[in-house]
Amino acid sequence: MKEERLLEGEVKKILYQNDQNGYTVCLLDGVDGVEYTLTGTLPSLSVGEALKARAALQTHPTYGEQWRVLEFEKSMPLSSNAILRYLSSRAIAGIGKKRAEKIVERFGEDTLSILEHSPEMLTAIGGISPRMAKKIGEEFRAQFGLRQVMLFFGGTFGPKTSLAIYQALGTSAVERVKKNPYLLCERVRGIGFARADKLAREIGYAPESAERREAGLLFVLSEAYHRDGQVFLPKDELINRTAELLGISREGFEDCLETLARSARAVCEGERVYLPQPYALECEAARRTLELSSVALIKEIPNAIQVLADTEAQEQITYSASQRAAILAAAHHPFSIITGGPGTGKTTVTRALVRLFCELGMKVCLAAPTGRAAKRLSEKARIEARTLHRVLEMSFGFDEGVRGRFGRDEANPLSESVFLIDEVSMVDLELYVSFLRAVKPGSRIVLIGDAHQLPSVGAGNVLSDLISCDAFCVTELDVIYRQAEESAILSFAHEIREGRHHALRENEKDLFFLRRTSGKATAETVGELLSRRLPKAYGDQSLFSTQVLCPARRGEAGTQNLNRLLQAALNPPSQHKREHALSDVIFREGDRVMQVRNNYDLVGRAVDERGDLEEVEGIFNGDIGVIRTIDPVSETMKILFEGRFEVDYRFSDLEDLEHAWAVTVHKAQGSEYDTVVLALFGTPPMLCRRALLYTAVTRAKGRLILVGDEDLSRKMATSLREELRYSALAERIGEGV
Repeated sequence: MKEERLLEGEVKKILYQNDQNGYTVCLLDGVDGVEYTLTGTLPSLSVGEALKARAALQTHPTYGEQWRVLEFEKSMPLSSNAILRYLSSRAIAGIGKKRAEKIVERFGEDTLSILEHSPEMLTAIGGISPRMAKKIGEEFRAQFGLRQVMLFFGGTFGPKTSLAIYQALGTSAVERVKKNPYLLCERVRGIGFARADKLAREIGYAPESAERREAGLLFVLSEAYHRDGQVFLPKDELINRTAELLGISREGFEDCLETLARSARAVCEGERVYLPQPYALECEAARRTLELSSVALIKEIPNAIQVLADTEAQEQITYSASQRAAILAAAHHPFSIITGGPGTGKTTVTRALVRLFCELGMKVCLAAPTGRAAKRLSEKARIEARTLHRVLEMSFGFDEGVRGRFGRDEANPLSESVFLIDEVSMVDLELYVSFLRAVKPGSRIVLIGDAHQLPSVGAGNVLSDLISCDAFCVTELDVIYRQAEESAILSFAHEIREGRHHALRENEKDLFFLRRTSGKATAETVGELLSRRLPKAYGDQSLFSTQVLCPARRGEAGTQNLNRLLQAALNPPSQHKREHALSDVIFREGDRVMQVRNNYDLVGRAVDERGDLEEVEGIFNGDIGVIRTIDPVSETMKILFEGRFEVDYRFSDLEDLEHAWAVTVHKAQGSEYDTVVLALFGTPPMLCRRALLYTAVTRAKGRLILVGDEDLSRKMATSLREELRYSALAERIGEGV
């Protein structure tokens, strides 16, 4: 066990400080006469401050003995000499060494009280104007506010979360939280309802108070939207979920909903209850879709049939009836949808549409929701495809609370007149609306996707809703081509799509089945495949194009256990590889990792086709990379994504990073891999769905190795249970919004 000790003394020197996450390396002049090197989250620490810290001893391979701060308490310097050291360190903007000497010489031990309560007295010092004195006072009080926040919340939440509270709620955070502790779960990422509720109970809020009920309702709605993809919740279900969460009766919730509606914190529409943003997005999605689909086209194509015939002759191809219908619908309608399973020719139709529109001199935009899907689309369609985020020009650094916004919208629309958007099953409601805002009326929009796949990770059920509302031209490609018929993977996929499942054999062309009777045996087999059998059969490079998929995170055959097992097998500890521990997870140089939440603040450096460096703004949910280097001193690591752009991660960003030796099927949407190893054992009933198995199988383009329980595979394929998404987009479109 690492040695822990209570250290006390005066901050002698700041060696390193990160203003963004508060990470600090400093020297402490201990009261015992010993000098200590401290590391950890110590925001706004300054030379001269008195510090008490509980810290754990650790040995850095380069810098030797250091003490990692677990919790701390700091206080303002009291003596004139300590105050002078504090101000001379430029802790307060506008005060340097010479000015600090003059201030302390005049006010002595009363200096800090003057800065806080009577900064106008500083004008007695030559060179300090009333305006500057006011600014110095504001700067000092801001630091004092941070100090109060760290002291009040530090014991409950720890330094990092306390800093996040300060950044979200400002210098008045303590007063605001005392007035409404549930602000914490609404405004501060990483604080769930349970932690805010615990603090509320400690402060004295009654279990059945109106504030607690309202906060509970908003929390359940927020979780349903952000975690489960629900645009709204039925009123009864919302009240039942909230009452269960709070451990109280249903009585009184109707009144709380009325209060939330009057204050515009929720929207009640009949039996549907929304948060304001999802409600506005759903209404806007319906309105804009109807508007864009009803506007006359900028450019008609009277000779589309002839152009299509010419393309068939030049390409030596004959389109099926459904393919021809899809192409002509896109030519003649401002809004159309093309859907179909694997091997039905969606790519062929996309290439035909690109050729058709380009030959007519029309500017075409080809896009997909993720970088991996866009890259795959580029390869298949033979022209550049971009992510929707890049098409819409995501930008950063705006006002408080806005972490990123699109540069393209109705005020600055896109210049293209044709939009071919692939993998639309992955497009959530928010991204769909952002796209519609940027399209000029009279443009052609062609949405392409497979409605039988899993719905988007984000909220909504956009593709299925647009198909089911029966308001637009929808073409389903229904011919399975010979190449697909020769693939056991694609034949199996179409069986699943139709709710059927044949008896699996050990070897069926490109489909392999390894039956296992326990989760442990399933996990061990997956490890053996990745570490020995696949490299032996296909070479070591096969690992770069192989992905392990699992329906669930937990369990012996879930991603959490498999990632631990595969990390140990494929990237074991080494004296030549640095590591960083986050809770019970160890990140190691050489690890394969995945970003699991959009982070618009991270910026990567990429090399374009000309060899020039360019910035890639934002790392998105599902992006996969490899850890190149870990620097424990600056608390950063470099991660190479997609083999082409590198991103610097702060250790404070790692909560959104997971190992990706094995990933869930949901996270693999939009991707294709040469080899997929699908671990199927002990999947929870709520995940035993046809769409999940179908999505997993269709990720494999070369070979699929299914490991585990055949009965579970059959149960999923024939299941009638589908993921329920509460969305009223189809109804709004049908009713004209």
